[in-house]
Amino acid sequence: MTSASTKAAALLLAVTLPFAGSAPAAPEPARSVLPRPPQRVLFVGNSLTQYNGGLNEHVRRLQQAGDSWNAPYFEDAALAKPGAYLREHAAPLQETLRRGLPWDAVVLQGYSDEPASTDPAVVERFEAAVRALDAVVRESRSRSVLFMTWGYRGEPAMAARLDAGYRRVGDALRVPVVPVGLAFERARRERPDVALVVEDGKHPTMAGTYLAACVFYSSFEGHTPEGNRYIATLDAKVARVLQSIAWRTASEFHGW
Repeated sequence: MTSASTKAAALLLAVTLPFAGSAPAAPEPARSVLPRPPQRVLFVGNSLTQYNGGLNEHVRRLQQAGDSWNAPYFEDAALAKPGAYLREHAAPLQETLRRGLPWDAVVLQGYSDEPASTDPAVVERFEAAVRALDAVVRESRSRSVLFMTWGYRGEPAMAARLDAGYRRVGDALRVPVVPVGLAFERARRERPDVALVVEDGKHPTMAGTYLAACVFYSSFEGHTPEGNRYIATLDAKVARVLQSIAWRTASEFHGW
């Protein structure tokens, strides 16, 4: 077994394939960061993606509850390794992309300290990794999407640097950005009573993961998740608040 294969085997690779075949053509969405709502989504990241059963799981559940066209055909997967930097995913991602059909969205989630660093060399290391992985994604006829992560609790300056860092590399590569970090900041202002991170101030609670999933749903589907039946394990009122915050953040960020 090659070293690349060994690395890939050590990663979480959870794939959901509910039905075989191709979905019928869905009606064109009014808005979306992609040409159409994705049916095949691969998440690449670390524990921020992996927590609470996997962000991909919650995005899929929202999508299945809210999009009757795509629901029976939606496929999701995750390459997630705790503490991993994007550059560590190069070989496993290449191997995964070689194994099947193109992905409508390959979501790239960087180590949160890198794009938020005040050291230009560290930021450049992050941007170089994004460029390299995006090239691999494009070569496989798939599409990259950037996952803007959140600032740690009590560090609003970090959130601002993450916003700037992801926007910069996204604009340079013409890759859409999903503004999860901005939704976290809005939720912290509007609903400080809802804990979005656990005691370490970094990793998401279920509410934090659900908010992130709602921002992805908003960006992918091009419409609000408000009223979506899937609320994870949350109180219904809390879930509705997070759905609203996700939609307002995504629609403002994307200019809808």
